Amino acid sequence: MSEQIILSERTKESLDKYFSNQYNKDIFVSKYLKENPEKSNKDSRFYDQTVEECFQNIIDEAFSVSCEDENSEKYKKVIFDLMYKGVFRPGGSIINGLNHKERKISLMNCTTLMIEKDTLESIFETLYEAAKMAAYRQGLGVLFSNIRPRNAKVNNSAEISEGSVHWMKPFNSIGDMCGQKKRKPAILGAQICHHPDIFEFIECKDKLDEFNNMNLSVHITDKFMEAVKNDDDWELYFKTDEINVSYTIKARELFDKICHHAWKTGEPGIIFIDRMRKWSIQEAFGYKIVNVNACSEKPLPDRGLCLLGSINVKEIPHIYKNNKILSNINENKKFHEFLKEIIYPIVRFMDNIAQYEIDHDYKSPNKKQLKVLKELREIGLGVTNLAEWLFDQGIPYDSDISIKVCNELFKWICYYTWKASIQLAKERGPCPAYLKIRRKHIDEKTEFKETDYLKFIFNEFPDLKKNFYSFGIRNGALLSIAPTGSLSSTLPKLVLSTGIEPLMAPYYWRKTRATNMDSTYEYYFTIPDKIKELLLEKLEKMIQHESDVQLKTILENDYNKIKNFEGSIKDDDGEIGKEYIKIINEYLDFNKIKPAHKINPYKKIQLMSTIQKWIDAAISVTYNLPEDFPEEEVKKLYLEAYNHYLKSMTVYRDGSREGIYIFIPPNEYKEKIKNLLKKDISCIKRPEDILYHCSPKRPDELPCDIHHCMVKGKPWIVFIGKFKGKPFEIFAGEYDKNIMHVPKKLKNGIIKRVKEKNKTKYNLEIKIRNSKVIYEDIPKLFMNEEFRTATRLLSLSMRSGVYPEFIVQQIKKSNPELTDFYAVVARVLNKYITEVKFINKKQNKCPNCNNESLIREGGCQKCLECGYSRCD
Repeated sequence: MSEQIILSERTKESLDKYFSNQYNKDIFVSKYLKENPEKSNKDSRFYDQTVEECFQNIIDEAFSVSCEDENSEKYKKVIFDLMYKGVFRPGGSIINGLNHKERKISLMNCTTLMIEKDTLESIFETLYEAAKMAAYRQGLGVLFSNIRPRNAKVNNSAEISEGSVHWMKPFNSIGDMCGQKKRKPAILGAQICHHPDIFEFIECKDKLDEFNNMNLSVHITDKFMEAVKNDDDWELYFKTDEINVSYTIKARELFDKICHHAWKTGEPGIIFIDRMRKWSIQEAFGYKIVNVNACSEKPLPDRGLCLLGSINVKEIPHIYKNNKILSNINENKKFHEFLKEIIYPIVRFMDNIAQYEIDHDYKSPNKKQLKVLKELREIGLGVTNLAEWLFDQGIPYDSDISIKVCNELFKWICYYTWKASIQLAKERGPCPAYLKIRRKHIDEKTEFKETDYLKFIFNEFPDLKKNFYSFGIRNGALLSIAPTGSLSSTLPKLVLSTGIEPLMAPYYWRKTRATNMDSTYEYYFTIPDKIKELLLEKLEKMIQHESDVQLKTILENDYNKIKNFEGSIKDDDGEIGKEYIKIINEYLDFNKIKPAHKINPYKKIQLMSTIQKWIDAAISVTYNLPEDFPEEEVKKLYLEAYNHYLKSMTVYRDGSREGIYIFIPPNEYKEKIKNLLKKDISCIKRPEDILYHCSPKRPDELPCDIHHCMVKGKPWIVFIGKFKGKPFEIFAGEYDKNIMHVPKKLKNGIIKRVKEKNKTKYNLEIKIRNSKVIYEDIPKLFMNEEFRTATRLLSLSMRSGVYPEFIVQQIKKSNPELTDFYAVVARVLNKYITEVKFINKKQNKCPNCNNESLIREGGCQKCLECGYSRCD
């Protein structure tokens, strides 16, 4: 029997008064409200706290810190007013942690961890730290680049390493083991683009039952991107005093792999790590950025922290009037006065949050974290609901005017945030990291090394530069734009968009487990307040001008239905939502309301690039793409992102993976997901007996792919003959350009079978500078007897229907160190793997939720509905 939530009458009254919709009420209760332990029991949770009391608790605690002064009461009232009116909202960890001050809940949303050494001790120490941080409600960004690659030697009984991806598994399991009230910790696993395990890393989420708690990101360097643009070679390496693994690939081979999987599954994202470092404040203070947090909006040093708060942009006065941007202080005093009035109190409040965790160190899970927090005092002020602010000014999200207007908005948010932190440095002293680095440069008489970001800001605002060097800065990071999904759900009204995203859709079902005591999914049909407002305006005008009595009655009924809709309602089968969708589709002008997947992604890149230059941290944003978006276009998007100096990028093609926003009724969605999973894992049963069959007859000519590889500095060449687009045969050996010159840029050729008397030869035909070149009897030309025998057997397997994946598995099992010839073969065949897994369709009723949604995959049973899983 699941627990019940019981609300006192005063709590109900407060929630009804404050929130416009059911979803926000339920989220606020289940995630943030404080229960009454004296009236709760094993079967129910009792709440009698009001929204006002919750906010007041947070503010009283925040302003009780050791660095506060006699102005405390003044700013407490300002922050309460901003929070209650929905102008500002601190991160969820701040709300939860301060409303439950007695519990060990960190006020920091996220952190990042680097596994420092390639040892069992270091891995498990980091794993323990990560588990404890998750238990304290922090999300995790974990960097795995320092773990030796698969098949590298180890000096214990294992003999060879299982690789970095293998060690990601226990970190992923933290999400299941260290639950956080009504949520799982967000986890991001990251890998550098030169690690020898990078291909395995990119592919590891193709298996749908693995890494389901972890998002993936590849650290991309500027050097790699230049190699991609120039079609250069790229070294994959892992080098220590003990290990030296190195081989060369084409940079575009890796780039294509990243783009393919991003298109196919939405994973991995990419992090332009050099940009993160150059466009930051922390690096100037001697703190190297090693990774990002779980949602990628905060580049952080090792054990750095993510302290978040967001302004509801809808409440900021407009700056676009009469087709003109009015951002000048003299032209638009209202805009500037508003920012001045709200940003200093908000920055002061957020600085207090850092101090609170320092003063109450039981809230911090880790001494290393606490040290970084004390020295940097990082904050991350961001925004939510940008799309509604633009819409209210008549500005399309993906337009040139949007880019210009947002440039002005974030320029001044940046300016006033910097000004506030410098003012706090005057009043309370700068962060210790600033003092330490300034003293060092003064003592050593060396110049303070400004990062590219500092140079840009100081060039734009000379007064900030002067005051920075005179008084310092209170916080070692200032601005960061988070996704704000949960944060936005604590606002009184349903926002049009979260974070910096466009409108997700004019209606949707919100999928969540947070509101259900037994943690199964519930679905809320949702219409944002702005959409409801537009519908009512349209219907009201139509009613006024309609003379036909019957039609007027229909319009009035539709009007009343929309007016009485609270904004969200539980709708697990989708039947309620269907009624409202008919009305929305009938009356809404979709030309004015463009959903996320129809936004021009290239315009969105330009918009993010414009905003990013004012942000010292990063922007968490997803590039939503329609289902039919071409794979080749993803490559162009990533190159465009690099050329526009973005710090990161993640794409999500509609239907490529499960999401939390659903645009079709839940019953249809569940069926679609089942079919998606079946499509991915190919419903093919293994035969119950060995089946003997013949391979297709080989044509006299087969097109072939040409692969150049480097292993331990030696060049190899591989030809894959293809039958109807599938790999059919292989020829592989060491490459000697004096015997057979095949240009590296040449990717295709023809393998001809020629019969002479009782002998069959295989000749390679290629074109060099439009001239036909033929190499006769290639097996003898560059392959020794061992290679010829091995490739004959490999070719027999391929043309007989053995999946390349299985061939590669056997190669790895029989040759664990994968040196030379077999390393080359495995690497090339990896490119032809067709992902195939096997489902047992019988006994598919889930023992947990009783739905017929159980699949069997990789030795495990998994429920597509409730998330139940059990492995053999």
